[in-house]
Amino acid sequence: MASNPLSIHSLPQFDGTNWPIWSAGIKAHLSYLGIDNFISKDMTTPTDPTEPEKFEEKAKKASSLVMLCTKTSLWHLFGTKERPKECFDILKAKYEKAGTMTTFSYFDCLFNSRFNEGESMQTQLEELDRLRDEAATTGVTIEEHYYVLVILCSLPASYSTFFTGILSTADLSTITAGDVSA
Repeated sequence: MASNPLSIHSLPQFDGTNWPIWSAGIKAHLSYLGIDNFISKDMTTPTDPTEPEKFEEKAKKASSLVMLCTKTSLWHLFGTKERPKECFDILKAKYEKAGTMTTFSYFDCLFNSRFNEGESMQTQLEELDRLRDEAATTGVTIEEHYYVLVILCSLPASYSTFFTGILSTADLSTITAGDVSA
């Protein structure tokens, strides 16, 4: 059996706060496997006697992926539903539109981010960028010059000279995140 180059481990796990990222990822993964119709369409078992077994195998694979990519604490939402579209639609109805709590959570994470001294600054900046991108999917958009301030506020104390230098010399209306991270 050939190995699948697209690992389930590369997909984000749905935790109730990351619907836009998770749903795009699961749709792409199922599409790659050729079984995305199982969450996008109401599928019925084929009447051709040679097809039901393959159909059920594909349906189980799609259901399994939806379940395995969903945090176990949310499995109760599926109840007795077994069809992948039913499970996907339950999550979609509950989480597609970002709630106030999700929006606040992103806002809070962004504005209270603190970088750690011993860790790679590049990795921490990438994580902050990812968080900003995810927040934008819930309606939390941060203009570039404000994002620069978020980055500067996240820096460890040892960067105080850099922080002071940027704030005393840069024009905050034109500075970008790239300028700060360079």
